[in-house]
Amino acid sequence: MTNNPQRSRATEMVGRWSFRVSAFEFGFVMIQWLAFGNQWLGSLPVIPAALLAIVDALLLSLTGLFTIVAVAAQLRSKTLMWHPVGGLLLVAGASWFAIETFTRFFGHR
Repeated sequence: MTNNPQRSRATEMVGRWSFRVSAFEFGFVMIQWLAFGNQWLGSLPVIPAALLAIVDALLLSLTGLFTIVAVAAQLRSKTLMWHPVGGLLLVAGASWFAIETFTRFFGHR
């Protein structure tokens, strides 16, 4: 329900969905971090790592853009819910884990 008459339901919905999508992406990246760190895919899975690096770059770019739009939409009404801010923090954390995973995998061999 809308507590603030200036903020629309669509703005609240975009904020909630940005958090949900960001949480999914964070979980997806964490599973990759565990898989490559514990060698669940073998000792040298170059093809899956390359594919996942491309997928992560695309998804994190789109998810980051979506959460920035959600934050900007709520700033326009001069109120801010925690959902888009949490989504932005999750995208930042997922980006850090993805970069750390793939630099460790591709960079130190």
